[in-house]
Amino acid sequence: MKTSTYFSLMAEFKTAQIPLADICEKYFKLKHSTAKRQAARQTLPVPAVLIRKDGHNNYFIMAEHLAELIDTKAEEAHEDWVLANAQ
Repeated sequence: MKTSTYFSLMAEFKTAQIPLADICEKYFKLKHSTAKRQAARQTLPVPAVLIRKDGHNNYFIMAEHLAELIDTKAEEAHEDWVLANAQ
C-alpha cells in the first residue's frame, strides 16, 4: 500500500472505516444491495467488516485494504502498459 493512496482515501472519506454504501458503486461497480450480499459472503475484492450486527447490517471497508487493492491494480496496469509499450 502506498501511503498517498491511504491518505487520499482518509481525506476523501474522513474515516479509516469506510461505509460500504459510500464506495460500492465507485470502486466495485455494484449496487448497494448486491454489495451487501457479497459482503455477507466475503466475496468482495476486499474484506468487509460488520462492526455491529443489527437489522441494517451496515458493512465497512477498511481504508488500508481498499488502498492496497487500488495500489495493486495500479501496479498491474503499469506493468501491462510497460509491456505494451516496450520497444
